[in-house]
Amino acid sequence: HPLPPVHRRPSVHQRHQDVLQRAGAVDQIERLKDLGRLPTESSHPQTQNLSDLLKSDLNQAIRLLQRIDLQALAKFQTYLGEIPKMAKAISDTLQSGSRVFLCGCGATGRLALSLEYLWRRTYPADPDRVVAFMAGGDVALVHSLEGFEDYPEYGAEQLRELGFREGDLLISSTEGGETPFVIGATEEALRLSTRNPFFLYCNPRDVLIDHVERSKRVLTHPRIQSLSLFVGPMALAGSTRMQASTVLQLAIGMALFERENLRELGNRFGGWVDHYRELNLSSMQPFTEGEAGHYLKGDRVLYAVEDLAITVFTDTTERSPTFSLPAFNNRVLPRPEHSLAYVMIPSAADSGSAWNKLLSRPPRVLN
Repeated sequence: HPLPPVHRRPSVHQRHQDVLQRAGAVDQIERLKDLGRLPTESSHPQTQNLSDLLKSDLNQAIRLLQRIDLQALAKFQTYLGEIPKMAKAISDTLQSGSRVFLCGCGATGRLALSLEYLWRRTYPADPDRVVAFMAGGDVALVHSLEGFEDYPEYGAEQLRELGFREGDLLISSTEGGETPFVIGATEEALRLSTRNPFFLYCNPRDVLIDHVERSKRVLTHPRIQSLSLFVGPMALAGSTRMQASTVLQLAIGMALFERENLRELGNRFGGWVDHYRELNLSSMQPFTEGEAGHYLKGDRVLYAVEDLAITVFTDTTERSPTFSLPAFNNRVLPRPEHSLAYVMIPSAADSGSAWNKLLSRPPRVLN
């Protein structure tokens, strides 16, 4: 017969965890209140009827999304004058022998890892000079780890674990401008290095200063170089992987890869926008309908990709929180529901080599 239960007073560790859990719940409620005030989280006036339009005229809906992209890019063009300052800081850091760190969480974390991948592919002789990390570590590429972004201590700890030191430069990106993880990493960079960190975000500066105390602390700090890239609300309400991630990745990517072409920055950007404007996206309609048809039949879609697999991988990951879909499955911790879409790298012999090809380096795990 089983022994009767023994009622013990919770351990100090358990009581500590209970306090943290309650505090975390309070923090999450406060964060939700903060998010509710942010323009990037509001609905877009041009996509109020997007669900109906998708059913009645898919091609027109795709063109509408392209038009909103172009509006965001037109707004971003007004910020191009801020890029040379960041490009110079990057050049000075690299020339001194130090490293550039990129930080983000969720969509901005995945764009940071994508930029590191591009750096490693572009500069194979010196790949470790750019280091990217996101809330939750590389495993957050696979599925969202929302809890990590709520604690500034985690951002500071991950930065330290990666060996950030004197002379290194941190470039942080957070769509909302209020993410505790990114703020924690940015403030820790102030303590560890005399190089002034950059803090990029996509909401109006005055809204954040007036309503979010932790954002005010960062945006008014004399050593933190903050840059607002406000381009309006997302085409899908709250889906920051869309226009916000586009302009954040453009800003940091230009500073990283266009350092030698700053005088031509405006022309190069204009040419890229013209190319996107002239693209005929009508071929997206049968592709979209075909993929949706497989899902409706209960099938799965497998993306087979070699080069730039990380861009496909991050997009399939982002579908999960955006549309409340099951995340990628895990062989070690299987879930009852399977993801609708998967990614494979055909040349990878096993999961270990697939991770290396995906990131162009071994995965970094948390302590």
